[in-house]
Amino acid sequence: VMNIFEIMLVQGGKTFGLELLAIKVAFWWESLHVNEQSSINVPVQRVTKLSSFLIAKNICFQFQSLPCDVLIQFYDACIADLPFKLALLCGRWRISDDVSNRAKRICNDGIRLRATTPKSEARRLENSLTCLRDIVQFITGEMLF
Repeated sequence: VMNIFEIMLVQGGKTFGLELLAIKVAFWWESLHVNEQSSINVPVQRVTKLSSFLIAKNICFQFQSLPCDVLIQFYDACIADLPFKLALLCGRWRISDDVSNRAKRICNDGIRLRATTPKSEARRLENSLTCLRDIVQFITGEMLF
């Protein structure tokens, strides 16, 4: 997790770090059965579980053969689940402060890039900023923007 955040700090929105992190977290979430443990006393219904379903059902196919719009929907489902799942996992792994600090820094850098971002990349940037903002909010309770 921390390595992906470090890459995103250096490279910014030019990487697919958030998408990679979302898929990894969906896998960890399912492999650890975090969503089924009674020790978690937070509302699990915030998680759509679509990303966990896609990972857990071992759907085997060639990703590169899928149309772009299907891939985008898959990544969007994983990213939609990321903030809540990552906040819970960070708490378990005791890396919440580090992750929220890096997410804030990446988010602030992204906000500065809004004005110069081409329209073709604007949607992805806004989705990333929203996801990063939600990660910080779930971990710290702090609203960024």
